[in-house]
Amino acid sequence: MFESSDSAECKRDCIDKRSVWCPTPSDPGLGFCMAANTKETGCSNQNSHVSAKYLLCPNENFCGNNVRVAQEKEQSFEVSSTLFAPQNLCLYEFLLPNDADSEDLLVVRIEKLNQASFFFSYGMNKKNTKGGELKKTT
Repeated sequence: MFESSDSAECKRDCIDKRSVWCPTPSDPGLGFCMAANTKETGCSNQNSHVSAKYLLCPNENFCGNNVRVAQEKEQSFEVSSTLFAPQNLCLYEFLLPNDADSEDLLVVRIEKLNQASFFFSYGMNKKNTKGGELKKTT
């Protein structure tokens, strides 16, 4: 259907229209929108939750490092960019350190969400996840 490196096109013009997004294996910043009945592996149709499907979209350059490993201390970061456009995605993967055990927790706190949505996914890998959307309440 089409090739793109734009997160908004991946979300709006592909996944949200029930097509299938397939990232390029050699370059996750690039991918293809495919027909819904595609048999390709490693694509968005392998996840049932829409938030997990979005994880396969390209990350915008202004979002910064998208993989963050939890440490013993609190960490914080801010995404504040005038480059954000409607439907753009910043994708982050929060990982427990290699020495984590089954009792360790990862706590993510969203302090401010301005004209944006927060989708989350959790699981053992990007192909087998559950997720949802954080809704702003007033």
